Amino acid sequence: MEWLQANEATTRCPYKGQASYWSARIGASVFKDIVWSYREPLPACSPIAGLLCFFNERVDAIYVDDELVPKSITPWS
Repeated sequence: MEWLQANEATTRCPYKGQASYWSARIGASVFKDIVWSYREPLPACSPIAGLLCFFNERVDAIYVDDELVPKSITPWS
């Protein structure tokens, strides 16, 4: 969390509720709105409260179990 900076950006999902966003500052680089979370999701989605999600479309590479995962192409890319 020491590399994340909360910002004012929000979005709303009809199923999960309001999402909050963070930017990551790594050295001199800032990765704007790269992390989001549902701090207080709607009751049906309460298990996701406080979990952080990263836009995999905005990073250079993702590895799962040491295997490169193909980069997604989405509207958020």
